[in-house]
Amino acid sequence: MGGAYFDAGMQYHFRLSKKVYMGVGAYGNVKQKLNTKKDYTTGTYIYNENVGYQPIDTVAFSKNVKGTIAYPSGFTAGFIIQKPQETIKEAGWLVGMDYTRNNWDDYRVDGVKDNLIKSDWQLKMGAEFHPIRKNSYFSNVTYRVGFHTGPDYVYPKKELPSYGLSFGMGLPVANYSPQAKYQRTLINLALEYVKRGNDKIYSERKSVQNFGRLCPHRFVVW
Repeated sequence: MGGAYFDAGMQYHFRLSKKVYMGVGAYGNVKQKLNTKKDYTTGTYIYNENVGYQPIDTVAFSKNVKGTIAYPSGFTAGFIIQKPQETIKEAGWLVGMDYTRNNWDDYRVDGVKDNLIKSDWQLKMGAEFHPIRKNSYFSNVTYRVGFHTGPDYVYPKKELPSYGLSFGMGLPVANYSPQAKYQRTLINLALEYVKRGNDKIYSERKSVQNFGRLCPHRFVVW
């Protein structure tokens, strides 16, 4: 597969008030055509549990057959509103939302439409909170929540709904080294629950897949 693929986006940040900021942004791509090359083999096979599939007879073979893939257009737009935690005596927070749309109805392989996929959309929302710092450990923790919903682009018989919930924490780690007194280590933990489909069509639940996700970060002030 080859060809040029591109997308583009833009962001703009501005001040809503003395301590509150807002950012808006969008990115996306137009419908694009990619060139492909394929090898076709038509024949009969027998399965051997020791070596796998073994060919018996080859009826037809074609190599480097040219084709095309029509990749659909899509876009994402969203915003964030943030109040930074500028001092330890005040709280900080951030909320944001994204909307994504992908036009999979326009997807084609060699001009043929895939009837198992449909155009989809997804709405994502999230928030982050930094409490006022006190002597307790959990007042120094960063708290995050998120939610997303929207139909799946896979369309076997009917629309497959999909949604997910997430909760996370940024846990600071004490630094006892005098040589690294300006360094800060943060461990991010996340718990996510995702449901895809419904009981009448297809259901897939992922309730503990991402539990205990560890993402250590270290910040260094020079």
